[in-house]
Parts: sequence; structure tokens; C-alpha cells
Amino acid sequence: MVGGRGGRVGDTPLDPVLSAERPSNADEAVAVRLLEGAREAVALGDLERARRVAQEVVDRYPGAAVSGRGLRMLVDVAFAQSSWRETDLLAQRWIDLVPEDDPRVVALTLLQGEALLNDGDPGGALDRLVAVRVQAESEVAATLDLVRRSSAVLGAAALDLRLDALARGHLFRSPLMAARARYFFNNGDDELARRSAEDALAAGATGTDADLSRAILAGRIDEALGLTGPVAVVGVLLPKSGPPALSRLADQIEEGIRSAATAAGLSGRVEIVVEDDRGTAEGAARGMEALERAGAIVVVGPLAEPELSAAVFARVRPIPLISPTASHVVAGAKNVYTLGGPDLAGARALARWAAGSGISRVALLHPRGAESEQEASAFTDAFRAAGGTVLGQFLYDQGTTYFQTQMHSIEALLPDALVLPIPADDVEIVAPQITFFGIDTLDVRILGTGGWTRQDVLGAVSPRHTDGVVAITPDPTGQNESPGAQALVRAYETLYRRTLRSSVPAVGYDAAGLMFEALRGGARSPTNIAAALGRITAFPGATGQLGIEHGRAVRDNQLVCMQDQTMSPIATGEQPVLIDRRPKVLPGEEPPAMDGPPFQVVCPGMRPPGGI
Repeated sequence: MVGGRGGRVGDTPLDPVLSAERPSNADEAVAVRLLEGAREAVALGDLERARRVAQEVVDRYPGAAVSGRGLRMLVDVAFAQSSWRETDLLAQRWIDLVPEDDPRVVALTLLQGEALLNDGDPGGALDRLVAVRVQAESEVAATLDLVRRSSAVLGAAALDLRLDALARGHLFRSPLMAARARYFFNNGDDELARRSAEDALAAGATGTDADLSRAILAGRIDEALGLTGPVAVVGVLLPKSGPPALSRLADQIEEGIRSAATAAGLSGRVEIVVEDDRGTAEGAARGMEALERAGAIVVVGPLAEPELSAAVFARVRPIPLISPTASHVVAGAKNVYTLGGPDLAGARALARWAAGSGISRVALLHPRGAESEQEASAFTDAFRAAGGTVLGQFLYDQGTTYFQTQMHSIEALLPDALVLPIPADDVEIVAPQITFFGIDTLDVRILGTGGWTRQDVLGAVSPRHTDGVVAITPDPTGQNESPGAQALVRAYETLYRRTLRSSVPAVGYDAAGLMFEALRGGARSPTNIAAALGRITAFPGATGQLGIEHGRAVRDNQLVCMQDQTMSPIATGEQPVLIDRRPKVLPGEEPPAMDGPPFQVVCPGMRPPGGI
């Protein structure tokens, strides 16, 4: 030993000694015994005793031949005790005692890097690693892994500082370039992200660095590679201080929106900013301007058409808006959507089922008004396109309660089916009159849209008036058991620590869920978000399986047949059956008294009540 530094005997590296001043033979022996005691303490898991004894070797016997081993033990004990800064300093003291090419330096430098990274100093970890000379393949892999983990939590300025200090062709250049590309991608700077990714590939990036760079060039979210996309500001525009009933509705819709963020698993990647539109067009315009200033890239709300229109025209950029409840989108406006309004896709599905099940002639009865008339028009167009004939279309004013004239006209036409695209509130009024005027005795099928399948309707109307009705529903069980409905319940109850008892949050959940689904793929510009929304065809929403079509959210409806206040699926080609329960009598005989109605309509594969 010369000057306390380690050296070699042949290929074997010697342990460093902390001081050139050699101890006596007796002190050397004491140091050896102390170090052996420290090893035993480590074996027994008594790290505090091991630290104390090894420290005594270092402090009292620095010139002993085993002093370097004592220092090395202190490094390991400090790391095991999560004393990260001490680990780094002790390791560096040991490294400074041996030649630069000592094969043990790599392992100690990696330990330093790990300690500094654990201590929240990824830049310091990289600075330690830059000095190491790795040769063995296993050492290269371990060093690059630590470089990647350290660079993943650094900003662009810190990465640039270290890239500038590296020579061309340095082992760390392509990992740092790839990390720089990831930083820009996750912060929404697509141009710099692409440029950095191209630089990394040009510098010879391999493995995960190459995968990361290619994913960025493809604009792909890949959480396994750390590509989560920028923090997205999601605007919410609701009447938080409007009339009490409206503000309560807004609160419940906001709960659904926040539940959607929880269910989407985008914690930390989404910031929800809420603005109050006060239930007025002026408030909606001001709220939209405030959300744009806050950096919102999508907006959920407003709830009604006047406020939605005001928000749309207040936009500087065509930021996508999706209303949970508005019955109309804004004509001619780009990137505007709604979950409200008539379910035209369902009406078309009902028409296709009718045409495919042998029904060739229909009549329609519905109120005047945009939603019912739009559903009727969608049914009519689809039915005629499939080869069907519409014999007549009978409209009534809202508030009508007696339908004698319409029913007699329908009876005279004798259609194969009567189509009733009517609101849920009208079902309780219209359905009994179908049986009262005997339409059900004419072997005329009754077809309905979504208003017929609501649970409150089925509970309020006697089965006598709904048995055998074929209708559409996004929830054929009627029990909110779909995956989307269950996901809402889990997210809501996790977030708010109370039972979800209202159906209102579901529309907020679905409106926000569609937006989050579009953002999940990495879309951030209005054009890209709109394109991503247009590609959604089967989002598992709480109100049904959703897609976007011409600015409206459309649901994947199930055709069902209703029997005894329950719904069962019905396939194309099947039809309910009219059963004549009247007993057969000979001419001149009096028919016996009957229990129950003389005619019943029964769904395919089901028995009528009473087993008749």
C-alpha cells in the first residue's frame, strides 16, 4: 500500500486502507475482531450494532488493513437503513481510495445512483453515473436502467444541461433524448416531442428508448413507457347558482362527471375546472370565456339549448362541448355534441326489426313536438328503406287525453303494427286506450320507443296494457346492471363515500366519460378530439353502450318484448302472439263468464298469466 490507496496483486484488486499510518499488531488484531463482530451483527439483522462497530474500525483504526472493508460495510448498512445521502458520501469516500479502473467501482456507483434517486435527486444520480466506466453487458444493462429511471423524472432543462455535457456517441445520449421526448409529449408540446424522438432514433436508440421514440412519433399513449399525455384541463359549465331545482340537478351532474374521472383512472392527468353559467345565456358565454383562459381542451355542459348556443358562439377555438341533457345541438357549429334529445338510432333499429319480422304495413301515433316527430321520421325513413309501407301518421297536441278519433282511424286502416314514438309521460294515458278501443283484438302489433321501457312507466301501467309491446331500451334488464352502470356506482361510492340513489349523475358520467375516452388516446387539439369522438362506437356508459353520430350520443339499444312488467329480448323474425281466450260455443249457446280479458298478447317463448 502506498498513500492508503488500493491496488492490485496480479488480477486481484486489493482493499483500500483509509490511512497510510499503520497501527500496531495488537491494534490490527482488534480491528480484525471488531470487523468480524460487525459481520455477525449484519447476519443477525442488527444493523445498528453493525454500524456502530464498523464505524469504530473506521474511526479508531484507519490504518488497519481491514479499514477499507469497514468503510465498505458502512456503505451497505447506510443503504439498508435508507440513509441515502450518507450512502452516497461513504461510497464516494471509498471510490476515491481506489484506481478509476477498479472493477468494484461500477457496483458502488450504481448504489450511489440508486440512493440519490431514492433521495429525490435524479440529477445527482445521473451526474454520478456519467463518471462510471461500464464494460460488462450486465453492468451496461443495470446502468442504463438507472439512467432511464432517473431521467424519467427530470424536466427538459435538467436533461438539456446533461446532454450538453456528454460527448457525441456517449452511452447515455439516446436514453436522455428519449426521456426529453417523453417530457415534451406529456406536457403537450407535440412538435418538440417529435423532434426529440427523431434525434434519439438518429443517435442509435435501442430497446425501450426506441420503443418510446416510435410511440411518440405515432402519437400513442403508452403508460408502460411513461407516455400518459399532458395534464388535460376539462371544463365544466353548469348552472351552479341558478334556481334551486336546477342547481341541485347541476350538483348531481357534476358528481357524475367527477365519478367518470375516477372510473377512467386519469388521476393526476386531468384537472376539472367548473364555471357557473347561472342558468343564463350571458352566464354561459362568460363561463366559456373563463374556461378557455383556464386552458380547457374540452367542456362538459351547458344543460339547455340557449346556454349551449351562447357557449358555442363565445368560443375562440372550436373546443369540443358535450351537453348531458340539451335536446338539440347548435346547427352548423363544429364539435358540439349532446346526450339529450330523441334516440333516433333506437327508432331505426325498431323499424329494421319490424321489417325483418314480417310487418309490412304500419300506422304511427305520436304528439306534435321535435323529439317525437324526429323519432317518427327516423322510424318511417328506415321502415320504407326496408320495403315497408306507412299507411298513416296521426299527430295529437301535447296534453291530449282522449284518442277516440285517432283510434277509429287506425282501426279502419287495419295495419300490421301501430308504432307509438311517444314520451314516457304519455304512455300511461295512451296505452289503456289501445285496449279500450279494441286495437289489441285486431292482431295489430304495438311498437314503442324508449319511453315505454322506463321502470317508472312499467310500474305505473297495468300489464294488461303493455303485455306484448315490442320496444327499444339501452338497459334490457331494467336494473342498471350493465358494466357502465356498475362502474358508475363503484366510482361514485368510492369518491363520495355514500350510496348512489339518483339516476341523474349517470348523464354527467356518460358525457364526461365520452370525452375521457377521446383523451385517453392522446388527442389534444379540437380536430383530433373530434375525430377521436367520432371513432367511439361502443363506450360502456351508465345509460347504455354509447357512440357518437352526427353530434348526438347514440345508444346500442336492445329490442325487447314486455310481459308482466318485465322485459325479454326479442330477435328479428319473432313476433308476439295474439291469444283468443274466448271459449268455443255452439250456435245459440250463451258463452260462460270469463275470468280475465278475452284477448291477450304474449311474447315469444312465454306463457300468458294464468298459464292459458
